[in-house]
Formats: sequence, C-alpha cells, structure tokens
Amino acid sequence: MYTKRVSLTAAFVLAAIAGQASAQVVDGAITDPAEAALYGNLLWVQNVPTGFGDNVGSVNCTEDTVDAPNVTTGIELRIPLSELGLTVFNPGDQIGVTGFISSGGHDFVSNQVIGGNLADNNSLGEPRNIDFSAILGDQFILVTGTSVAAPVIDGIVDAAYGASLFTQDRVTSFGDNNDATRDVANGSEIDGFYGVVSGDSLYVILTGNLATDFTKLELFIDSVAGGQNQIRGDNADIDFDALNRMGDDGTGNGLIFDTAFSPDLYVTYTNGIGGSTNPEHYASSAQMLTTGGGLGVFIGGGEKALIGPIVGPGPGGANIEADGDNSNIGGVTAVCPPPTGNRDFSDGSELDGLYAYLDVPNNRLFVLLTGNLQSNFNKLSLFLDVQPGGQNIMRGDNPDIDFNGLNRMGDDGTGNGLIWDTNFSPDYWVAMGTGNQPIQQFSNASVLRTNGILLDPGTGFPLDYGSYDGGDKNGGLYDPIPWAGPRVDIQDGFTPSLFANYGPRMTQLNPLAPINGLLMNTVDNSNTLGVTDLDAAGAAAVTTGIEYSFDLDELGWDGTSDIKIGGFVSDGGYGFVSNQVIGGLPNGSLNLGEPRVIDFTAIAGDQFINLAAAPCIVDLNGDGNVDVLDFFTFITLFSTADPAADLNGDGNIDVLDFFTFISMFSAGCP
Repeated sequence: MYTKRVSLTAAFVLAAIAGQASAQVVDGAITDPAEAALYGNLLWVQNVPTGFGDNVGSVNCTEDTVDAPNVTTGIELRIPLSELGLTVFNPGDQIGVTGFISSGGHDFVSNQVIGGNLADNNSLGEPRNIDFSAILGDQFILVTGTSVAAPVIDGIVDAAYGASLFTQDRVTSFGDNNDATRDVANGSEIDGFYGVVSGDSLYVILTGNLATDFTKLELFIDSVAGGQNQIRGDNADIDFDALNRMGDDGTGNGLIFDTAFSPDLYVTYTNGIGGSTNPEHYASSAQMLTTGGGLGVFIGGGEKALIGPIVGPGPGGANIEADGDNSNIGGVTAVCPPPTGNRDFSDGSELDGLYAYLDVPNNRLFVLLTGNLQSNFNKLSLFLDVQPGGQNIMRGDNPDIDFNGLNRMGDDGTGNGLIWDTNFSPDYWVAMGTGNQPIQQFSNASVLRTNGILLDPGTGFPLDYGSYDGGDKNGGLYDPIPWAGPRVDIQDGFTPSLFANYGPRMTQLNPLAPINGLLMNTVDNSNTLGVTDLDAAGAAAVTTGIEYSFDLDELGWDGTSDIKIGGFVSDGGYGFVSNQVIGGLPNGSLNLGEPRVIDFTAIAGDQFINLAAAPCIVDLNGDGNVDVLDFFTFITLFSTADPAADLNGDGNIDVLDFFTFISMFSAGCP
C-alpha cells in the first residue's frame, strides 16, 4: 500500500486544504475536473457485454395496445380439476383465474395483470402492498366454457378455446419483446387470456411473452369455497418461498385480491438461460388453504429442447402441464422510457468501470461504479474486504435484510453458498436498487462476520443489524440516500431481527447514539454509452453511475489491510446473477444465474479489485510514498509547464492544477 508521510515542511499544505476533500459531492457522476483528479484513473474496465439490457432511452417510441387481440402464442397450462378440488365441471360452474408478471424474486409486480383496469401504466411494485379491491373493476377472469376437444399444451391458442376472455389494456412496464425465437424473449407482456374446461382439466393460455431472465408468471385459481383473499405468510415454501414473499410478513400486510376472489391454488412458471446456454423452463405449485400451511411442489423443468412441455405432479398428485411459446413480437408495446440521458431512469443494467479513492484525512472511502442500474429494482451488490476474516464462502446466517436477500446468496443448509476468489473474503455488504414511479431508490447494508451474525450470548438472539434506507429520489431527501435514521431497534436480546436506518457496524456498537451519514449512495442513470448487449467497446468512456461514500470505521478498516472490492448486478430478489461482475468475466460469458452455486475460483481472473494495486496519480516521483517530495516534483513540473502537471485534465496548466494537487495530496492513496 502507499504510505502517506507528511513532514513539518508540508504542514502548511495540509492546513490550507483541511476539510476540502469532505466537500466531495455524492451524485453518481464525476462532475468536475478536481473530482476527476481525486478519483484518478479507472481501476477496472468492463470487458463483457451486458446480459441485463442496454440503456437506450426513448427512440421513436409509441405506446399502444391495438395489436393485443391478435396475439396467439404465450404461456399455456393444463391443470386437472382434481388439483382444484373439483370432481366435475357442470354447466353454470365458474373457475376464477388471475395472475400477473413479476420479477425473478417474486418481489416486484409489473402492470401486466389479468383483468387489467389499472389506473396507469406504472408497475404495481411491492406485492405485499397491492390491494386489488381498491382498484376499480375486476382483476380476475371467470372461466365458464367447456370444449369437447382438448387443447394441445404448446403455447399456441387452439380453436377449442373459443373467444378471448380478456384483452390487455395497458402497455407493458416490463419491456417489449423483439426476438421472434420461440424459446427466447427480451420482454414480458400479457396480451390476452383464454380459458376452457375440457374433460377432467382446466386449460388456460396467457398470450404474450415472458422474458427469459427468470421473470415469473404468477397464476392464482379460485375454484372452491375458502382460500386466501389476502395472501398469508405461512404457506408452503416453493421456489425460494415465492408465495410467502407476496404474503404477510408478520405486520398484517400481504397482497389482497378483489373481494369476490379467494384463490385455492397457486402456480408459478418461469423461463431463462441459467446453468446451460440453452433456454430452460420451470414450474411450481402450492395449495392456498384458508388456514395456511398446505402442500407445495416443484412440478418440474429443465432445458426446453430436451424435455419439451413440463409435465409433473401438482400438490394434489395429478400431473400439471406447462409450456411457453415466446415468438410473439406484436401485442402491446412497452412503456416509453424518458428521453435519452435521464438521470433517474434506465431500461438496462451494466457495470462499465470502477473508480475509487481513499480520503484519509476525512476517514472516507469513495467508490464510483460507472454504468446503469435498471429501474425495476435490479440490485447492485457491493462487497468490501477491509480486514482479516470475512466470508470467502457466503454464509446463510447473516442478518435478515431486504426480505432475507443477503442470505439468499449464502448457504441454505446444504453446504452451498457463493464462493469468492481465494484472496477475497468480504467483511461488509451494501446493495442498491431503484424503481417505481415517481422514482425511488433504496439501499441495504450488513456486516459480514467470519462466524455469521453476532448473537446475544445469554439469549441467542441477534445483536447485529440489517440496515436499510431510501425513498423518493426526486424530492432530494434520498438523493443521495443519507443513512440518517430515524429507525434503530433496541438490542433487547429477544427481537428475532434488528433493523436500522444507520450504518450497521457502528450502530451495533452503540444503538443508543447512532451516527448519521456513515454511508451515502446514489445513482445517476443518464449513461447511454458504455457496453451494449453486443459489445463492450465503449466501457471506459462512461463517467456516471452508482456512487458511494463510506466511513472507514463503519467499514471496519484496520488502517493497514488492502481494501478490496467485489460485486455484481442481480435481479431484485438476489436469485439470479448477471454477467456484470466487478473484475470482469472471461470474454463471451453469459449471465451466471443461481448465486448459491457460483464459484469464482473456477472462473479465470479475479472477480474483485484491490485498490492497493492501483496506480497512485499523486505519487509524482514514483517512489511508492505520498510525501513532500511529490510536492516539490509537482512544483518543478508546474514551473516548466510539463503536461504531467495538468492534473485536472482541462488541457491547461494553471492555478486550478495547483488546487487539484492540494486536494489529491490531502486524500493520499490507498
């Protein structure tokens, strides 16, 4: 590491700049030459095109739904009546069906809802806060028709379905597909709904597309008395506790359906490209008993080319079938994004580069990850290794934060968990996501202890905090996110999970006097350069993205250890990792998928950055120290108009370069 030796000769320099570096603005951009000089050179540049969408902004965009009735392909299922608690379907009987498209973590609902009638084109967001009974009209459909002929489960509307029971009235907030391949889609939409009973089964098809990034179709069926008008939190655990992720978390919330709709059965279907390079699809189902509990099952799945339609037993034991045809490129269009270069909105996620600098006098570390974070609550997880110990393999007993999202990447009790490179064992985690309308941004943080969460030795309950903060971005209160309270739970030794709106490490040490601003972070999504979904040639040109400021004591830096940074972009539920990874992946790498099976030791190169290995721009004489000798070197360069003295990069050598040097000298180097 560089050492900062300041002699008495240089004391006047420090006096002149005392506190200057603390004026650094956390705005997600390198906004002026002095700030650019502090950050210095890029420490890492992306080499892989993004698998999570390229931010392109609004280009000749129109919003319409006129083509929705013409779509005849989509997601099709056969559900035996016995799975619905029925033995026969008589004339006059009704089966209620609703559903929607949500994120891969079942934690963010789009505006693509069966029944429609939404007030605007915005996504519905957090499922636990949705109340369909408060929305005009019905967000469900009644299936009453029968057919002698049984549709074939292939994702194509058959004549046996008859007329459509619903046509979409909202353009999609989850992207418009433009890939006509049957098994691949880059957008999600529900254009229409068909349903019919034939023989002993209910057949349904939702025309449209489901993006092959493990976005989810959530389907709910009301067929008998009882059920759950409001989703409970004690249902069967399927697909990483999908149903309970939408239900009551113990605070009395949980998704509420229309008054006349209380589903008895839940089916979720998804498709993507995960462990192989070929499209895969999967389905799971669970009973929704009035009293909770019930059975949940993984119906089946795998590579579509190998298994064809999914066929497997539901919770009642009878086979459910599912298949999807993603070839539609018509139907509804997408919500038009804001004009190109919008600071608050992005329709893709990418990591283009990393800048960082250590402000020792003010006890701060600044990090800027250039790129974009899609406005659908995709998450950027940043991991920092700043002291001995930490978690080289992610544990599953860290603090509960972001609906246990941190532990979603760790050991689930079977000995798995994300594995970092040999020389990287993070001690601290912070994640960030942005979305909704108006735009909000939220962040989560936790200490990563070598032995897992810190427990009260007397009661065995947590002493460590899961920390979070955020809210509306446009009002300024959460731009940047201030980490300034007010919440801080008391360490009473009996609360199963402790939460705070302050930095988790220092709050654990003294929850009665929490400290404001130990973290600060925000995102500037205006970049439309950088990597695309086809190449990474423009990565180094990006100067906006996600910016952080960390108090070094909050991070736990011991003052001597190298500071190392790793991280990646994932879906909002931390269940699917992109190929946008700090440190880079081998050329041609696809999205990494399930985090618990990622092993970075098996991937070429380092998937982390060591700040100590980075060049130090203010070490002008190159001796490995930042001291008064560098001051004299700068004076010599300045007086001779040497180009090396142009520290602010404006093409001139003037007094601004002197002030830039003073700021850089104060900050030192890692």
